[in-house]
Amino acid sequence: MPLLRALALFLVTLCLASPAWAEVHLQAAVDQQEAFVGETFTLQVQVEGDDAPPAPELSALTDFGVEVRGGQQNSSESVTIVNGRMNRVSHRGYVFTYGLTPKRAGRLTIPPLTITIDGHPYQTQAIPILAKKPAETNDFKLRLELDKARAYVGEPVTLTVTWYIGKDVNGFNFNLPVLNDPRLMVSDAAKTPTKANGGDLLRIPLTSGEILAEKAKGTLDGQNYLTVSFAKTLTAKEAGQLTIPQATVSCQTVSNRSLAGRDPMSGLFPDDFFGRSRQTMRTEVVPSNEPALEIVPLPEEGRPSNFSGLVGSYSLALSASPTKVKVGDPITLTIQVAGPAAVSANLPSLEEALGPKDFKVPGEMSPGQGTIELKTFTQTVRALHPGVRQIPPLRLSTFNPTTGRYEEVSSSAVPLEVSEAKMVTAQDAEGAEPVGVTKGGVKAAKGGIAYNYEGPELLVSQTAPGGAAIDAL
Repeated sequence: MPLLRALALFLVTLCLASPAWAEVHLQAAVDQQEAFVGETFTLQVQVEGDDAPPAPELSALTDFGVEVRGGQQNSSESVTIVNGRMNRVSHRGYVFTYGLTPKRAGRLTIPPLTITIDGHPYQTQAIPILAKKPAETNDFKLRLELDKARAYVGEPVTLTVTWYIGKDVNGFNFNLPVLNDPRLMVSDAAKTPTKANGGDLLRIPLTSGEILAEKAKGTLDGQNYLTVSFAKTLTAKEAGQLTIPQATVSCQTVSNRSLAGRDPMSGLFPDDFFGRSRQTMRTEVVPSNEPALEIVPLPEEGRPSNFSGLVGSYSLALSASPTKVKVGDPITLTIQVAGPAAVSANLPSLEEALGPKDFKVPGEMSPGQGTIELKTFTQTVRALHPGVRQIPPLRLSTFNPTTGRYEEVSSSAVPLEVSEAKMVTAQDAEGAEPVGVTKGGVKAAKGGIAYNYEGPELLVSQTAPGGAAIDAL
C-alpha cells in the first residue's frame, strides 16, 4: 500500500509539472479601422495554442493590397511552487503580421481568415474597415507622367513619379498599384538619378524593393516645392486602352498645436516647460493623376519568323579573341545588344548563324548579363577546319516603332586565321638525327609517343586487357 500511495503521488506531481496545452484559438486585430485608400495599416493574426502554425489563406482579401511582414512565436512558460507543489503553465502562440492597403473607398470588410491545423480549420472574426477617398491639397501633390501617350505592344514606356512637398513630413510610404498590374511588365528605368543632376539621392522602399530617387526643387502651378522623383519602365503585354491606376503617398505631417483655451498659463508660457512647442502628428494621403496610354498591336504584315520580340532602336556588336588559332582551339565570342530593353534580349541560334560545318558550338548558351540598355553574351566556339576565314555577321530581327516596320540589325564580321592542328610524330618526339652528329645510344621506346597528337580522327576505341572496351579521350 505505501508503494501504491507513493506511485499515485508521483503521477499527480508529474501531471502538475507537465505543460497544459490550450486549445487552438484564432484572433485578428488591426491598428486602425479607418484608413485612406492607399494608406497602409497593420493586420495581425494571433494564434493561441500552436507555436508553428501554417500561414493563413489570404485569397479572400480582394479589396486590399497585402504586404507580408513575417511572423514570430508568442510563447511563454511559468512555474509556481506552493507548499512544495509545483505547477507549470505553458502557453504556445504565434503572430502573423501583414500590411493592408485599401484599394477602393467605402465600407470594406476584412473577411474571416482560415488556418488549418492538424486537419481542422480555424477562423478569425471579420473586421470592418472604413476606407476614405484621399484628397489633394496645396501642401502635397503627386504626379505620374508617361514619356509617350501611344506605344506598341512590347515597347518600353518610362513612367516618372514626382511628389511635390510643401510642408515638413516625418515618414512616408508610396503605394503604386501599377507595379502589380498583370497587363504590364515593370522594370527599373534605364537612367537612374545621380548627384551630377544637382539633387540629393534618396532610397525609397516599394513593394517591389528599394528604388533610388532624386530629391530636388521644383515648381508646379506657380508654387515652389521640394520634389522627390523616380522612374519605372512599363512594357505592355497586350493591345488596348490602358489607364495607369491612381498612386498614393501617405505621410505623417508635423504641426504646432495652439495651447490657447487649454492651458491657463499659455499667455505667459506659449511653449512647454522645456521650451519646445507641443506638436501633433497627422496622417495625410496624397492621390495622383491617372494618365492614359494607348497600346497598339504589332503589325502582322512583314513579321519575320525569327522576330526577336524587341521593339525599339537596337544595335548588335561582335568581337572574338583570339583571332589567330589552330583547328579546335577555343575562340571566345563577345556579343553585345544595345537598346531600350536590351536586358530582355536573347541570342539567335549561333549554330545556325555560324554554320555547323564551320564551327563547333556548345549546346548550352550563355544567358547574358548587363544593364537595362546593354546586355553582353560570351560564348566559346571552335573552328572545324582551316578553310574558316571569319566569324560571320550575326543578325537580330527587331521592330522599329518610329518607322512602323520590322528591321534587321547585324554585327560586322570578324576575320580569322585558322591553321591545321600540328600532328606530333614519333620522329618529332625522339628528335631527327642532325647532319654531322653521331647518333648516341638512345633507343626508341616501343611504339614511341606517336599517338600524342591533336585531331578528332584518332578518337577511336582501344581494347584493354580482359576484353573491356574503353573509349579513348
